[in-house]
Amino acid sequence: MASIGSRAQKAAGVTINKQELVESLAAFAQHNVDQRLLETRADNSGATLDWLEEKVLKPNGAHLRAEADAMVTNKAYQAFPTENDPTFDGQSFTSYGDWFLEYQEKHGVDLRFETIKTSPSPVR
Repeated sequence: MASIGSRAQKAAGVTINKQELVESLAAFAQHNVDQRLLETRADNSGATLDWLEEKVLKPNGAHLRAEADAMVTNKAYQAFPTENDPTFDGQSFTSYGDWFLEYQEKHGVDLRFETIKTSPSPVR
């Protein structure tokens, strides 16, 4: 799970230049993207993962572990250490999907999938 500035990243000493990441992603998309959406994600991703860790992972004995290294496999792509892995022991990955579903059911969260916004038909 990618983020900028999660508690797990701060604890691991991971720092990411938000503007550099946003510009890299926009450039990778040949600037055919609404950069405000990338900035919104960058601004809120750390807090979102902190919420997930507090509300879903920790009550089940797990936590997030930040990956301090980013693998670069191509000169055309710039990598950033944005990874956060759910784990019990700091080494292995654990799944959290069922815990999230239990949380949403307990708190009455209405999840909707495959939804689209449609425009009303023009009046003639």
